[in-house]
Amino acid sequence: ALPKGWDHFRSDHYLVLSNASRKYANELVRHAEALRGYLDETFGSLGLDYVPPAIIRVFATRPEYEAYSQGTQRYLGTGSRQVLVVEDESLQNVNWDITWQWLDFKNGELYGSMPAWIRTGLTHHMSYARTAGKSVKFAFDEWDQATLQTLLKNNEAVPLKDLISGAHERKFEGQDTVVFDEKAFRQMNQAGSVVTYLLTAGNKGKTKGALAAY
Repeated sequence: ALPKGWDHFRSDHYLVLSNASRKYANELVRHAEALRGYLDETFGSLGLDYVPPAIIRVFATRPEYEAYSQGTQRYLGTGSRQVLVVEDESLQNVNWDITWQWLDFKNGELYGSMPAWIRTGLTHHMSYARTAGKSVKFAFDEWDQATLQTLLKNNEAVPLKDLISGAHERKFEGQDTVVFDEKAFRQMNQAGSVVTYLLTAGNKGKTKGALAAY
């Protein structure tokens, strides 16, 4: 009962609903399957819940996406349970949404209570995921690298102990919402570098598997 112009197909782990070009939808789901394989391998120990086949909804235009996200999806309350994609837009959002959808199914409690430095760092790390076939590689942004070098040069980087403990965060009196001052907000780029290190070059020896274990 899909609207006119819409089609659906299944891959190993996804139901794809789309009115975008079939070529784009096929490439998108190949990318999603590769990311899911990476998440299964890297974070498969994070919970006992089963990650079921999930939904990816692909829109040909942004107005269609906005109409759905502001209407039907809001009332369904699906949140991260669907990945919504606009054809030919940045894969960054796709990477984030595939990651958070997977985590929400795998361990909903962890998904909702993850420490800020890991949530921010993992979002940053997955932004740069690129796939070729089933392999996943990470191509990092030169601007982010330059920002981190500036933090180090200006001696503004947060000590690792403070980053992990949340000592650089502050709360408004009488409120539960954690906010970051302007300097700390800039330093969240550092959280991305820490998570990336623990999942790439640092994922060996004594620190192998350290992020998932933490």
